[in-house]
Amino acid sequence: DFQYQGKDLNLELCTFASSSAELTELQKVQGYLAAVHVKSYVKTVDASSVLYAAWSDTTPTTDCSIYRGNYDLAAFTYVVSGSPYNDYYYTYASDQWPEKGDHSGGNDTRFSDPAMDEALATLKSAVDLQAQADASKAVQDAYIAGTPEIPLFYRAEVTGISNHMGNWPGYAPSSFGELWNVEDWYYIP
Repeated sequence: DFQYQGKDLNLELCTFASSSAELTELQKVQGYLAAVHVKSYVKTVDASSVLYAAWSDTTPTTDCSIYRGNYDLAAFTYVVSGSPYNDYYYTYASDQWPEKGDHSGGNDTRFSDPAMDEALATLKSAVDLQAQADASKAVQDAYIAGTPEIPLFYRAEVTGISNHMGNWPGYAPSSFGELWNVEDWYYIP
């Protein structure tokens, strides 16, 4: 068995109780950890009052609080919108750690990277499309290099469309959904 600082390692794998996908995922992770002799256990908590609860609604000892950082591994879901600044700034900027400032930051992984911070500052104020594109690429590069989280699954969704719909994309390039190119749709009589 693995030890850390002279103690047996026994990782707490947190998720919310009503999530069958995350529970299945953590059971799989638990099997992978066991295969390399790392002990772990799955703990389920209420989503709104514990896992996602705001800093002000939790205490330093609230177990499985993603904003307090009281977990070893947390499985949860979030949705990325179409905004490259808002999604990444609040989730990955160094000044958005929940314990900083007014405790409203959403960087629950405590990711910190100067290249990410610089790119996000550019995205916040850049009007030039090329500067925005370059900053977006820098954000992606910093994310890949830093690996602040590991997405383990993507929810598959089925969408039915009429044969009268033209230029339907058939896929979504992000969790923003299929509406990303709505201005290009047309009616086929």
